[in-house]
Amino acid sequence: MLSHKFLAIGTQWQIDLPILKSHRFQEIITKINSRIQEFDNNYSRFSDASWVNKISKAPGTYKTPHDFYPLIEIYKRLFILSNRKFTPLIGQIMEDAGYGKEYTLKQKKELTTPPDLTDCVKFTENQIIFKEKTLLDVGAAGKGYLVDIISKLLVSEGINSFCVDAGGDIYYKSINNSPLKVGLEDPDDITLAIGVAQILDESICASAGNRRKWGEFHHTIDPITLKSPTSLKGAWVVAPSALIADALATCLILDPHPEHYKDFKFECVLLYKDNKAFITQGFPGEIFTS
Repeated sequence: MLSHKFLAIGTQWQIDLPILKSHRFQEIITKINSRIQEFDNNYSRFSDASWVNKISKAPGTYKTPHDFYPLIEIYKRLFILSNRKFTPLIGQIMEDAGYGKEYTLKQKKELTTPPDLTDCVKFTENQIIFKEKTLLDVGAAGKGYLVDIISKLLVSEGINSFCVDAGGDIYYKSINNSPLKVGLEDPDDITLAIGVAQILDESICASAGNRRKWGEFHHTIDPITLKSPTSLKGAWVVAPSALIADALATCLILDPHPEHYKDFKFECVLLYKDNKAFITQGFPGEIFTS
């Protein structure tokens, strides 16, 4: 296998590919880098020139990027299923909490509840309408979505065995039907694992509060309580796509009730703050016991 390691969208990536001729490998890597840059140019809150920042200046009707509709559709569905906790309208909260372009990780001002997604936003396949000034943040599902986009790019290039790993959001495909073993990182000690999963032609994504943590916050903030959830230490989700796995991992941190998301095909592990674990019956792996 050939490995390409790089930093993008604020995280470490590793893409493993079959042995290819040098010029072919470089050609594919160039396409990957270009596609990631396009995604970042559209959806990064940390770039003043990004699409999400450009449309945040005033309410109105805006043309959307060509890949936006599947992302906002998932947010719309999960907003309702999560009791209105999973929302892309969280951007200003994250900025005010200190997780913004300056990356101060110090709260700047009192947090305020964001508008209701179903009331504030209307959208079609190529446009979005805001009733009030709004800063989008698609980080709760965007990284997984980008993993899917890169995976589909590889398949379109005729590559049918690969692993795309974006900071632990993983999609793995093998024509040899050989599963990939993935450790479930212990949120209390990142050098250890609490269990292991095996995935094949599917994705695993995780969400935990041990990284990007500052003051009373971590990278997930409940838009209703305006606090970071603490009932779970971590959630791991296996699903057919990284978009779904990433989104549901965040949903479960916000709303740790797997039964709320039965509309989706997935398996999960939840680690509670008392170190008790919940594992769905069909999860492709195991939890280590002491």
